[in-house]
Amino acid sequence: MKLLGRWIHPTVTSSFKDKGTARAFHTATYFPNKRTGAARVLMFGGLADGAPLNTVESVELKLSSSQNQSYPHTWHWKQVSTLGIAPIPRFGHSATLCGTEKNKLVIIGGCHGHVLRDFNSNGRELKDVHILDLAADIPTWSELDMRGYIPTHCLGRLHCAVKAGQEILCFGGGAASKMTNDVIAVNVYNKTWRQLEMEGQAPSPRQDSYMVPLEGGTEMLMFGGWNKKALGDCYLLRLGGFRTREYAFSGCNLKPGYDQAEERRREERRLEKERERREREKQEKLKMEREKREKEKVGKKKNKSEGKAAAAAAADSPEATYRKMMNSFIIRSALSQATAAGSQAGGCSCGRCQPNAPVTLEPLDAEEEEQEDAVGVFLLGGVAYKKSQAIERNFSCLPWLLAGSSSATRSGHALP
Repeated sequence: MKLLGRWIHPTVTSSFKDKGTARAFHTATYFPNKRTGAARVLMFGGLADGAPLNTVESVELKLSSSQNQSYPHTWHWKQVSTLGIAPIPRFGHSATLCGTEKNKLVIIGGCHGHVLRDFNSNGRELKDVHILDLAADIPTWSELDMRGYIPTHCLGRLHCAVKAGQEILCFGGGAASKMTNDVIAVNVYNKTWRQLEMEGQAPSPRQDSYMVPLEGGTEMLMFGGWNKKALGDCYLLRLGGFRTREYAFSGCNLKPGYDQAEERRREERRLEKERERREREKQEKLKMEREKREKEKVGKKKNKSEGKAAAAAAADSPEATYRKMMNSFIIRSALSQATAAGSQAGGCSCGRCQPNAPVTLEPLDAEEEEQEDAVGVFLLGGVAYKKSQAIERNFSCLPWLLAGSSSATRSGHALP
């Protein structure tokens, strides 16, 4: 039997206390040490005891010249010092080497949280792009300000990414309740990202799948993942589509090719999504209108209740109560005395006394009280009133009541 490979457990050394920080859902990227030429792997992020990380560590493989069966190679761990503002701690992100010399490490998305008990549900999905420049003497972080529209829940935890030409293609990922099967193209050169409109039979939404380029770079192989259970299906992502499309998925067990049935199914899916989008917009608009009407109704009720409360408070004030009491007392006294005087004298000198005529009082506002051409006013209980004809007839026999009022004779009716 031919020996195909051998597992080796090398000796581990470290330049810091721990011989490599224990972590999961991190990224490991092969990037040789440019000064020594030694094989090196860079570790970033991950989840350690429920807490995300944002540190960079490297492990270099020191090869032994011995050819015996023990293979005493050595892994040497060290922390990597960086400049710039590092990304926030995360796990389930992707790391891809870009640049003409492949010396730019691109970190995309992932998930952030504090003391995560369930890596599959808790935490906040991230949608950002950071670059670690490995060409500098001290690796330096920078964040890209991306342009373009992509869906909300893409680039989340446990998506997969692969470089395709000038772009990085990211597939799937997200929390357990919001997994996606979107394909996002990220271009770090012109700082844009976009969602690709795919053809063919798309994989189901999933986390933690893997996608690798095949020889020639025109096809990507996507395998496995997780969606409530482990998945073992395999798909090809074709760059250039079947015939006229830019990108296309096809199951590996399907015969490649573009047909009219697939075109009809694609059009039906597109129309269904468009109907769902319009229905959501309609429902959101109706909801906003209902909320607006409810707010207006509540505001009117509040203003009405406040007005009633203010009127009740004003009516119950000590000043208003005293004014009502004094007006009532003075009017009753004046009318009774005027009636008695009219009966004894046989009526007033004007000949228009009508003791049984209705009595009306019309309070004056401040503007009417200040007018010089007012018909006539008199004071009762500290309040100015307009003299109607009836009240003038009854009070014309009472000069003692109106005496002292500068407006007592402004009615045009002579008092005796």
